[in-house]
Amino acid sequence: MEYLCLKPGLKKLPKINFDMFRCVIVAECQVSSDWRSFISTWVLEQGCQYMLVCGVDADSWEVAFDQSGFTLKKLGKISNNNLLMSISYGDESLSEVFWLAKNASFHPSLELDNTLLFHISEGQEDKGRFLDLWRVI
Repeated sequence: MEYLCLKPGLKKLPKINFDMFRCVIVAECQVSSDWRSFISTWVLEQGCQYMLVCGVDADSWEVAFDQSGFTLKKLGKISNNNLLMSISYGDESLSEVFWLAKNASFHPSLELDNTLLFHISEGQEDKGRFLDLWRVI
């Protein structure tokens, strides 16, 4: 699992070095709908095939991901054959979401060996806490 802390409104984003991956978005603060769509589009363009999201406005993140996927397919930027999967967890604990990501979130036609954690936070990055929790799940 790789960890990346994203501050709300951030526009300069790194290149992801995986062809296809699953991502877990942990949203700890509110963000604008435009930025949520921007991040969803970026994640999809980087190769995300399966997105799990928990925390603040989890349902809105899922909708943004689904809408971005539809738009990118319509524009021909990703294949119409790609089955993009998303699920939001508004009330589950972080440990439950991590367990689900590791043990129950499988794409039906792709082997997704890589998982990226996007920590959406106005505060400091907390890589150690997230990686420690991921390891013990």
